[in-house]
Amino acid sequence: MSKLTKRRIAIITVILALLILCIIVYVGNPIKNDMFPCSVKKMTGLSCPSCGGTRWAYCMMKLDFKKAFYYHAYLTVMFLPIMYILTAVAVNGFFDKIIIPYPKHPLIEYIICLALLVVFTVVRNFIPTIL
Repeated sequence: MSKLTKRRIAIITVILALLILCIIVYVGNPIKNDMFPCSVKKMTGLSCPSCGGTRWAYCMMKLDFKKAFYYHAYLTVMFLPIMYILTAVAVNGFFDKIIIPYPKHPLIEYIICLALLVVFTVVRNFIPTIL
């Protein structure tokens, strides 16, 4: 099996796994049921960077952007850039050529995204009235 075929199988597998996870979240309704409780929040009382992510995904699938922003403001704001990068990686990897251009300065952009996530997490835990 060639390297390209293995890469394509891996990409398809990841996409199928994400689809299955989306179906589980959509059917399970994490707003009513605590599907994936956060162990960090249980142990420390602080919200981790991904706390609210499952409820956010559920609201995004329902196209309820206001609630999605309430559950995870960072993901709501960063949704389009993150989806662009993930789509570029998947499409370019699948076809083994650049079809969707990557960001011009990816390291700087990744550092900025990570810094914003850290700021969001700190603000969310220590200034809860803002987010």
